Amino acid sequence: MVLTSCQKSSSELFVLEGQVENLKDSTTIELAYYSMINNKRQRTIDSAIVIDGKFRFEGKIKELTAAQLYFPDNAAARIYMEPTNMELWIDRNAPYAYKLSGTKVEVENRDLRKYTGPLDKNIFQNLTSTLNEIKQYNLLKENAPDRDSLKNVINNHLAEINIYRGAKDSVLYNFISQHPSYQIAPDLLYLLLEQGTFDVDTIKTLYNTLPEQIKNSLTGKFTADKIKEEENKKNSSVGGIAPDFTRESSSGKSIRLSDFRNKNYVLLDFWASWCIPCLKEIPN
Repeated sequence: MVLTSCQKSSSELFVLEGQVENLKDSTTIELAYYSMINNKRQRTIDSAIVIDGKFRFEGKIKELTAAQLYFPDNAAARIYMEPTNMELWIDRNAPYAYKLSGTKVEVENRDLRKYTGPLDKNIFQNLTSTLNEIKQYNLLKENAPDRDSLKNVINNHLAEINIYRGAKDSVLYNFISQHPSYQIAPDLLYLLLEQGTFDVDTIKTLYNTLPEQIKNSLTGKFTADKIKEEENKKNSSVGGIAPDFTRESSSGKSIRLSDFRNKNYVLLDFWASWCIPCLKEIPN
């Protein structure tokens, strides 16, 4: 039993060792990734200090997991980790052009980055310029003559970022359509849901084309939950159908919202026990 336990534990370990260029020594960087704990998506954030350009992360993941590596000033890279030993080379000034070895799935990711690389480069460069210009803008006095022109430059950069992000979303959608059996496909759908470029129904239709094995993966389950979440948001908007639920009445009777559908007008009044005005309103 002890040996079996140890083997299972070691198979979930990952080690990410890296070399980073153009980053000041002793800088702290962060690695964020998700795990499924008690059927809920839990975020883990770990940190490491860069010494002589090198860093190291280690932890536990059960299978392929998407992760974000964060540097100061909002530079970041999205990588795909597996429970194994990995080596990462990355440039702080061009995080989109990293090189990762040690995982099988990186073949898929390199295939994707052939198409997204130029777009990621433009997004990063515009974002870097925008952040620098915002710093300059905040240093200027309100009546400074350059303030309005600098604000226009910032808005132009933001508009360009949105254009490139929209183009990247279209690339991701087409890539998933052409490679539904890729392990990274569910995570790419998750990114599209977060971005909001496509309607949840469109994303759900594409998700349903993925093989069952892919949908049953960790990233597949995350995306399925995200689709449900977005559907609930859509149904909760004006004109949508409210999500169904069951609650116990003050008399102890079980009441289901859908029981009133097409029969009555129903007023849903949500309140909190710590809200004094809410409590005063209950008799009404």
